[in-house]
Amino acid sequence: RAGRAARLGPGLARRLWDARDRLRPTREPDIARVDLAAPVLDLLVWGANPWTFEWFETPRDERLEHALEVLARLGAVEGPTRAPAVTTLGRRLQRLPVHPRLARILLEGDGGFDVAAACALLSEGRTFAAGSATTSCDLLADIDRFSTQPPHVRQLARELQRAAGGEAAREGATSGRVDEGRLRRALFAGFADRLARRRAAGSDRLVLASGHGASLGRESGVREGEFLVALDVTAATRDGAAEARVRMASAVDAAWITPTAVETVHRLDASSG
Repeated sequence: RAGRAARLGPGLARRLWDARDRLRPTREPDIARVDLAAPVLDLLVWGANPWTFEWFETPRDERLEHALEVLARLGAVEGPTRAPAVTTLGRRLQRLPVHPRLARILLEGDGGFDVAAACALLSEGRTFAAGSATTSCDLLADIDRFSTQPPHVRQLARELQRAAGGEAAREGATSGRVDEGRLRRALFAGFADRLARRRAAGSDRLVLASGHGASLGRESGVREGEFLVALDVTAATRDGAAEARVRMASAVDAAWITPTAVETVHRLDASSG
């Protein structure tokens, strides 16, 4: 490869791949791949309707529906799916420079530095290592040694804390003791739609709130408790079948869980009448 493939001068780039693979001429656009919750919330705050907005490339209906479901679960919108209205909370979430999920976590945690640090880690990504120690939240260890995180991650945490109205963090400090209960409750507020329940006590087999099966990866140390939220989920297979893998999680107290809908179903037993 010469001249960075013509960006700095004449050059030639060669791409190699397995002969069994068939590459597509182009990749699908971002609008078909990324989470649309943030841009949909922006549109609604601007006064536009995502269903009638003139997108450069209109996303599929199911992607808009999913984005609105996430926003509704966060308390950012209310009303019918085709004519959603932004709530006061939704306007506060939109003003924070992160995904609405992380903004909800920040506000739920009252701008605490431990919560801001968690959002910075979730926003910038973290390193996964198998065999993590047992914990109630996979982010706790990273927050405890937050002073060793890259400078841009520490800076982001301070900026998020200020944006959320929390006290500015001291340079190089981790803000002292982590309020574990507040942190886990805040993470649940932002990822409640990813609630999961163990199929058996101590099992790594899970069932998500969506009804899909999942397994808790070795990267996670959340090995106790009936309920948890999946903070990081990837596609995987188990015994030849597709099953999501939860790489990072946080335990959830059963008392925090409230129903999102209540339905009464009547059935007739034909044999007894």
